[in-house]
Amino acid sequence: MRLRTLAALLGLVLLAAPAAAQEQRASLEGTVKDNTGAVLPGVTVDAKNLSQGGVASVVTDAAGTFRFPSLAPGAYEVTAKLSGFTPTKFSRVELNLGQNKVLDMALSVSGLSESVQVTSEQPLIDVKSNQRSFSITADDFVKLPKGRDFSSIVTQAPGANYEAKSAGISIDGSTAGENRFIIDGVETTNPQSGVQGKRLVLDFVQEVQVKSSGYAAEFGGSTGGVINVISRSGSNDFHGDATIYFNNSDLNGAERQTLRLVPTNSRAAEYVTLPKEKTRQVEPGIGAGGPVLKDRLWFFGSYLPSLLKTTRSTQFSNGTPVVRDQDDNSHYISANLTSQLSNSQRGKIAFNSAKRNIIGVLPGRAIPGENGTTAATALLDTNDIRPNYSLSGDYNYVVNEISLTT
Repeated sequence: MRLRTLAALLGLVLLAAPAAAQEQRASLEGTVKDNTGAVLPGVTVDAKNLSQGGVASVVTDAAGTFRFPSLAPGAYEVTAKLSGFTPTKFSRVELNLGQNKVLDMALSVSGLSESVQVTSEQPLIDVKSNQRSFSITADDFVKLPKGRDFSSIVTQAPGANYEAKSAGISIDGSTAGENRFIIDGVETTNPQSGVQGKRLVLDFVQEVQVKSSGYAAEFGGSTGGVINVISRSGSNDFHGDATIYFNNSDLNGAERQTLRLVPTNSRAAEYVTLPKEKTRQVEPGIGAGGPVLKDRLWFFGSYLPSLLKTTRSTQFSNGTPVVRDQDDNSHYISANLTSQLSNSQRGKIAFNSAKRNIIGVLPGRAIPGENGTTAATALLDTNDIRPNYSLSGDYNYVVNEISLTT
């Protein structure tokens, strides 16, 4: 009974695994031929990750085809080698998240010692998938207008816009509550409202993919778009960065006017100007990454606190003047381990946290010369702690192909 129960539980885990961890990989396949067009079996094809440094290798089959079904998204150097032939190399092949790229290669009979380096650009269309998606990588972030959170970059994708009436991001006309948000394979959609349920600082992000239609069944339940995000990873080279963002009320413009109904005449409206508040926001950040085992295991970690202080001068509903402070502090942490243990084994463990702590409540703002809307007895001394974190693990094992004959 215990063995049967254990086997049943293991089966449920295996069946649930695809739903628990969404795609975080890309794939590459193709055919190797000689200069006459005949297929070449036994060709060694190497895919070197130009960012991390790991190398994956496969050998073409009897039909001259090769396939890397599970590669980390990024740029790769792809080389084909066979004794008696001149090696061919694609110096840079870009693989985006979830993409299956086809790469055909040709080898000529060896007559020279040097290799042939192909520099032509690869096709942008993934002929193996019918999904409509758009990827934005870290190399593009510096060139685009953006905010501090990854969601600010989503609107750069075709058909994606921020709509205030939709309460968030609208993709191809859908409402914000119809989207799905996935970070490092973990569902982070707010289960109550359907909108973004987790913040992730753009400094921690490697790629943002926006799927608008035709995506696989594993993303079922979304009638809008799917925003798929993966965090940065380490590489064979130790690297680190430090940054600081600063903003305060002196750097911002004057308080803009607000439209309201006239208190003495509900059928009329008027513009009023609220007094400018004092704000101060500081975001110091630090990150580091590198190898644990060269070409096999890499780490990355980063921490960035966002410290916002707001001072509001107003008055209570009884006319008593009051000056109140509020501290809104968020602590963003991203840490992960990525591995390529062998040609057939790859994995990633990722932790992302966005803990928020709001100290104090600000009373309602009051127009000069008028009483406020907050009672003097209101509870304003509070400490609101909002933990928000995700932990994910992804392991890929590529089984060798098995040929069946009858």
